Amino acid sequence: MESCNDKSRSNKMKRYINRRNVLGLAGASILGGALTPGESWGAAQASSAAISRGDDNFSRISRASTGAMSASFSDYAVQSPEGQTCSARLTYPLIITKKLPVLIFCPDEGARASQYDLLTAALAAQNYFILTIDRRSMNGSAAQSFMTPDQRNDHNLRRVAEARFMLDTIDAAAAVLGTNAQMVDGSRVGAIGHGDGAWIAAGLGGWDSSGAANTRTRDGRIYAIFGLAPSVVGATNRVVPAQRSPDGVSGMFAGVLAQMPLPARDSGILGLGLPIQSNSFGGLIGQISPTEARRLTAEPDALAAAIASAVLFFDWTLRGDSGRKKELFALDGRFVTGLSAPLTLKKA
Repeated sequence: MESCNDKSRSNKMKRYINRRNVLGLAGASILGGALTPGESWGAAQASSAAISRGDDNFSRISRASTGAMSASFSDYAVQSPEGQTCSARLTYPLIITKKLPVLIFCPDEGARASQYDLLTAALAAQNYFILTIDRRSMNGSAAQSFMTPDQRNDHNLRRVAEARFMLDTIDAAAAVLGTNAQMVDGSRVGAIGHGDGAWIAAGLGGWDSSGAANTRTRDGRIYAIFGLAPSVVGATNRVVPAQRSPDGVSGMFAGVLAQMPLPARDSGILGLGLPIQSNSFGGLIGQISPTEARRLTAEPDALAAAIASAVLFFDWTLRGDSGRKKELFALDGRFVTGLSAPLTLKKA
């Protein structure tokens, strides 16, 4: 903010900063798996999160994802035609210098949108407008384990319908930016999800958890999907995506390779193997129990690598940056400081 050169720009910065829930990650902390704005993310954690240095975009984004950056948050709610209140959390960069593609974020089952602030702030800082659906029903993933396959399918279809409805309201959501609302590019939309939410994002792109193309859940506005640490869905989780999504949508999963669908030839899917100890990255994102929080070790380097790969993927698929594609494909075998094994990229 010291770099503002004139009164007009200073006033604009103040308008952004005065919005509720501004986050500077140098002053943020992890508490019970959720990010709490305004508290200190200690120097010890920051220094232990060093990524191997380099001058490419992956290294730059990774370093930024563990360092000091700023994003703004705003809670958002809208009523559906059926009278249901749908809630979301909006995340966007403090300083907007170019068009912002839209990412709709689908949380893990039972997780609140605020439990992904660390992740969405890093994505927003790379010039994206994030709409994170808030699962206020708090139906934990354990509840899904008691559902029949038909009940689980109906439940997921409702989540897909909710995501599609929230996308219908993107112009209203963009109004949070005031005079910069026109910088939100609703013609470039991607879906990202974590855990159970990874399959909701995949559904929006036109895949189901068996790997088959699924036109029932496909949303034609979605150009690319990114599934982070997708939940294991019985035996079908190991079935490779054998078909292309309708409309040739690009897809990518990131997590433990043994727990994710593997990409088949011509499927349009990429798989990034991340050496992580927990799907919550040690409690940095998503919902975890107090017992888990006591035994988990935070994995900021792994989360930073996931964020950097997601940015490269969406910059390529949503912005058409072919250079990002080359960098993404070069991740196979890349060593990242702080990780126990190199990254592994499986190409479709």
